[in-house]
Order: sequence, then C-alpha cells, then structure tokens
Amino acid sequence: MNLFHRFKYVLVVIASVLSTLIIIYIVNQSSPELVGTYQATNQASSPYVLLLSFFDKDGRYELYVNSELMEEGSYRQQADNVYVLTEEDHGNTHLVTLLPDNSFH
Repeated sequence: MNLFHRFKYVLVVIASVLSTLIIIYIVNQSSPELVGTYQATNQASSPYVLLLSFFDKDGRYELYVNSELMEEGSYRQQADNVYVLTEEDHGNTHLVTLLPDNSFH
C-alpha cells in the first residue's frame, strides 16, 4: 500500500469519526431532557389517568389524559412544588402543586 492510499484511508477514518461525533452532538442538543413525571387519577370516573411531564430546564411540559397528548406549553416555578402551566395553543394557565408521592393537584 503506497503512502497516498494510507493517507486517503486515514482521512476517511477521521471523517467518519467526526461525522459520528457531530450526529451525537446534534441528537443530544435537540432531544428534550425529562425533568419529572407526575400522575393523578380520578377515582370517580375510572380509568382516567393524567400524566404531567416536565421537560428541559427552560420550561416545557406535556399533559396526557389516558395516554393521549391533550396539551403542551411552558411552565415556570412559582413557589416550592407550585408551578404555573401556560398552554401553547390557547394561552390558558393552570396552577399545579406537586406532591411528594409523584402525584399532583
């Protein structure tokens, strides 16, 4: 194998490694980080499960009702374990209290 072919091979390996690192970086930057998930159930009309998930430190949330995405938007902490949720579509706000057992009101 002559010097040109070795150099070409080394360049291909370096390009492959750099491409892989760039893809990993992009995926990590665009994927939201799950901060916490909380669940509440309604005893009267079973099965009725609310799942509230907080993403990213910059304040995104998703609210699921029986595994169906019902709303999403932004959140901000108002006090210890008390958050204000603002719907993305309608701008409605909700006050949520997180409980120690990973449920919420």
